[in-house]
Amino acid sequence: MSKKLIVGWKEWCALDALGLPAIKAKMDTGATTSAIHALYITPLSKTIKGKGSKEWVKFTVYPFKEHRQIHRECLLQVIDRRHVVSSDGGKELRYVVQTQLTIAQQVYNIELTLTNRAPMRFPMLLGREALEQFALVDAGKNYNQGKMSLAAARNLYI
Repeated sequence: MSKKLIVGWKEWCALDALGLPAIKAKMDTGATTSAIHALYITPLSKTIKGKGSKEWVKFTVYPFKEHRQIHRECLLQVIDRRHVVSSDGGKELRYVVQTQLTIAQQVYNIELTLTNRAPMRFPMLLGREALEQFALVDAGKNYNQGKMSLAAARNLYI
């Protein structure tokens, strides 16, 4: 018997370290990496005493397409840069960061690529690399780990 969560094709999750208590994510087993809707992506160099210079990236996340006044400015260390083939077939070099995902009161370390997902329905996509750690996807279900109204999700940001 698997100890993995059974998730629907879309779920509510959280990225607490980024100040995102609720964000809708599409489970995408066709994508290798996960992605989040990020704008104003700005690379920074930061020297850490005894550890040398590290590359960081500053970016803004808009968790709700309909409510642009709700946003979070984030700063994370860059762990990689990867060429990613997007759903439209275009190839894009993206920053990769690592953070913690909370779903069903469980916390998992995941990698996220930063990209403009404005044309997409979901601000976040969870790809195979993240999903294989904890989930089995039931494509016939949605919000299997708990449904939340958009109003309730927005209220978490107040």
